[in-house]
Amino acid sequence: MKLHAQLSLPERSVDLTLAVEAGRTLALLGPNGAGKSTALASIAGLLRPLSGLITLDERTLFSGNDSSSGEWVPPHSRGVALLAQEARLFPHLSVLDNVAFGPRSAGMPRGRARELAREWLAQVDAEEFADRRPAALSGGQAQRVAIARALATEPQLLLLDEPLSALDVESAPAIRQLLRRVLKDRSTILVTHDILDAVLLADDVAVLESGMVVEQGPTSRVLTRPTSGFAARIAGLNLVRGTAYGTTVSTSAGLRIEGLPEEALGEGQAAVAVFSPNAVGVYREAPSGSPRNVVRGTVTDLEPHGHQVRVHTAYLSADITPAALAELAIGPGDEVVFTIKASEVAVYAA
Repeated sequence: MKLHAQLSLPERSVDLTLAVEAGRTLALLGPNGAGKSTALASIAGLLRPLSGLITLDERTLFSGNDSSSGEWVPPHSRGVALLAQEARLFPHLSVLDNVAFGPRSAGMPRGRARELAREWLAQVDAEEFADRRPAALSGGQAQRVAIARALATEPQLLLLDEPLSALDVESAPAIRQLLRRVLKDRSTILVTHDILDAVLLADDVAVLESGMVVEQGPTSRVLTRPTSGFAARIAGLNLVRGTAYGTTVSTSAGLRIEGLPEEALGEGQAAVAVFSPNAVGVYREAPSGSPRNVVRGTVTDLEPHGHQVRVHTAYLSADITPAALAELAIGPGDEVVFTIKASEVAVYAA
């Protein structure tokens, strides 16, 4: 299965193109309002774009433009299953009949549909709940059943819209591991705000901002060599976007960061400088010596980050220990000096 989706929904400020290769999982990342859920709803057939083209393998699910209605396949005939944040199980049906509902709706005999439902409940470690009603399930148990119900329809494409966000911290890891198992070699699009979901579940990542794809590629590449601000933030990295001059990236705001180019860059070429907050030193006054990168800024926020504290300014962030924070005695509104060794900065084309 290969999906190609070119969508235009001007009323929602969405205009994007997505592609999912057969047997791979694509994670959609981006801030709230970027168009992630709108993209899923359009592919599932819950929203009709103003114009565009959606194909699943050789089959057209939607085509149209401003002057022509084109083709439109209804949601139940698309071979697409959508799993949302909430399980949304039918309260009047048993767990077994909830999972059997999809195959039954497709014309499968009742006995065979229930057999298939039991098989999928076993796959998600929920067979013991077969005779219960949804009201008797915990959040994690209900999500297991919802996953089984989605997969029992044997979809060509599975859509997951933040499937872990409604779960508590105890249930989420187990469901994440379950998804990792059942998504293997299955064509899937996953919307998530959690970097762990992208790393553990997705082969590829597409970053959406303001209804457009601003970055797309293999997960390992996007999260270690980001070229968009959002991908850098979710990966926990500093990113400075600007113009390359030798080994330095210079921004229109006057920020200059020198680093180690990973490739030959032309003078004046668009480039980014990327480095970890752990590589940033924090001072009240500029230290002695001549560090290659010295950036002055105002602290905007202090954020707990594991066993350290992340110090944010308008452009950059730094990780320091609580002891160092106490010694510096800084807080929001205080002026600080950041230093970064050039050897810790990766510079590459944007």
